[in-house]
Amino acid sequence: MERIHQLFTLEDGVLLKDGKPAARRKHRYWIVRIDGERYYLSRVVYAMATGKDPGNLDVDHIDRNPNNNHPSNLRAVTHRQNMVNLGIRSTNKSGFTGVSWSTPKSCWVASGYDHGKRIHLGYFDKLEDAINERIYWATFNYAIAS
Repeated sequence: MERIHQLFTLEDGVLLKDGKPAARRKHRYWIVRIDGERYYLSRVVYAMATGKDPGNLDVDHIDRNPNNNHPSNLRAVTHRQNMVNLGIRSTNKSGFTGVSWSTPKSCWVASGYDHGKRIHLGYFDKLEDAINERIYWATFNYAIAS
């Protein structure tokens, strides 16, 4: 932690080294090098802003934008909690995570994930019923403490 403060300054969510942006983009996320090791920018910013090493926790971008590394947009969460914050896939037809159309059964299907296992919640004739079931299930299974 002390080494981070020796190398960098944090100004309005931007990590600077010698007055210049310190991170480089690698695929979807920003990377910082510290003594030859690569670290995700979000983890470094979180550590500098909070004074806490996230350790085994994931650092979640609350708004799902990997370019927004402002400390107010970052939180340390379990991997399971981080997966809940993924958002809707681009292939989603229902407009709601965990609800899809079953062509073979000609109805809506509600499902969720618990520790990597898909949980079938039921088949529904109405999209609204499938969404309500998914919301009810998620309320008890995906609580995230901010």
